[in-house]
Amino acid sequence: DGADIDSKSNISCTICIINDEDEDLDDCETQMYRFDTTQGLPQNNSNGRWNDSFMVYSCNCLVLFSFTLHSDRLFLGQSVFDAGAHLKKAYFTGKPYKYKVPLGPLEIDPREQGSKLPFRMEKGENELTMGKITFEVQPVSNVHSKCGVLEEILSALLKGATKKWYAVLADKTLFLFSQFGDSRPKATIPLHAGTKVEWHDRTVIKISSFDNLDQNWFFTCPNVQQRTSWYNKLTGKLSKILDEGAKQYRIIERQSLRNRQTEEQ
Repeated sequence: DGADIDSKSNISCTICIINDEDEDLDDCETQMYRFDTTQGLPQNNSNGRWNDSFMVYSCNCLVLFSFTLHSDRLFLGQSVFDAGAHLKKAYFTGKPYKYKVPLGPLEIDPREQGSKLPFRMEKGENELTMGKITFEVQPVSNVHSKCGVLEEILSALLKGATKKWYAVLADKTLFLFSQFGDSRPKATIPLHAGTKVEWHDRTVIKISSFDNLDQNWFFTCPNVQQRTSWYNKLTGKLSKILDEGAKQYRIIERQSLRNRQTEEQ
């Protein structure tokens, strides 16, 4: 959300995730992710809302968030947020947290993704130093999620006809990115009730969608351990094993409690 913003045309927000761990990195290497809002703010001289969400699929807690507002390359204001302690809290509790941070002068130059050149902006006379940005962090459980490289087999007839994806499993959906660091996926595969995941052979995972004209996808990866891990996560087998283990643990705990109560009597 963008709050306390004057009526301007085509206002956008650029969000960057900055590596705050390694001081030896160059400025162009510290930017891990960059996301840009897709729509401008409503022109009603009131609070603006982008309603955009972005997936940060791999990072530790030693990062900064930078929010840069601009309109047609005219700089309007920036907020830099030290996310360390807040991300730890979200990861530990598994709960979403909402924050409101003030805008101020430019501290960190956003960069075009994959480029060493900064995102050039002109400074306006009236920067939005009194504005605020509201955002929410929503953690994803690593029991149900996974990320890494998957190879899609494009043809059973043409040997070696494969495409590498940086794949992210989250919210019962497989997101396929062209490469690590991309902000938006090139393809998505929903893993709902109408989707079947099975071994096609010992080295290939087959995903079949019966709701999408019986479309099939075939994925593999060279590492046997990773391939098995992908299968367990895609099928939900790992979460079922953990749930069953937690259920057995609770049964043992209740039995142990009853035994102690009996002994005390």
